[in-house]
Amino acid sequence: MMKTSDFFSLDDLNRKSEYRTNPEYLKRLKEDPGALFIPVFSQKNLFMNKPETRAVFIDSDSITGFNNDEVIFLGQYEDNYYFALGVQDEASFTNNHSYKFDDLRKIAPLLNKKEAAILAYAKGMIYWRERVKYCGKCGHVTILEDGGHRALCPGCNSLFFPQTDPAIIVIVTYRDKCLLARQPVWPPKRFSVIAGFVEPGESLESAVAREVLEETGLKLKKITYHSSQPWPFPGSIMLGFKAEAESDSIILHDKELEEANWFSREEIIEKIKSKELKLSTQISISFRLIEEWFNMESKVPLKKLLH
Repeated sequence: MMKTSDFFSLDDLNRKSEYRTNPEYLKRLKEDPGALFIPVFSQKNLFMNKPETRAVFIDSDSITGFNNDEVIFLGQYEDNYYFALGVQDEASFTNNHSYKFDDLRKIAPLLNKKEAAILAYAKGMIYWRERVKYCGKCGHVTILEDGGHRALCPGCNSLFFPQTDPAIIVIVTYRDKCLLARQPVWPPKRFSVIAGFVEPGESLESAVAREVLEETGLKLKKITYHSSQPWPFPGSIMLGFKAEAESDSIILHDKELEEANWFSREEIIEKIKSKELKLSTQISISFRLIEEWFNMESKVPLKKLLH
């Protein structure tokens, strides 16, 4: 199997999709000593914050009393079976003051890749479940089937399946420089690469070219695929690309970007040292795209520069 090093990806997770339609098998897995449940409340995951921050997984003996019909089977990793659990009562999990529901995006840098990926998967599935709790055609309450991977409307027989919103993200280069931009809502001095959602009827390559042209006025002459990353904030898949611009003439066409500039490796080093430039979080594919380009011709690795 092809491996990916992007954060929130877990290639070795066996989703066991062939067993989702077997309720007896899933019932046995829920009661198995290796079953672990991942609570999600208001799009937040459960963490222990004393004495250290780490993810909290609830075992099968501690999960009694919850509606098992609303539990979503995620799959098997090593000797454990993982389930997502949508939580309605926050206090039932946080009465122990060492536990708290918190934003995965903030906590993820403190987690290992396996934990972060499973929590992201659970978060994404609960987000989808909340979006399809009521039928979009007749308004009836839907029922989960197939281990939580299909929602059926008993009112009009409509079916709903988990979906993720595709978004492109691209590092654009021109000669020995890369393009970095910032949105006005970001923290001061934060810069990243260009990103945007794929529109209906649009290929990924066309979305890359359109987003770059719309936001910066740059036309691209070469586009190549890099990698992808699940991004559960709230429910996207980031499709990473590299591209070369025809020219360096930047024109900000819309109001989405506050600033966009070309940066050489030397300028990035200088501005990071002077604290005039902050890059995306290191768990993001945005950072990985910048890092790979930077490290190709730099004596100092980007991560070392940031520490």
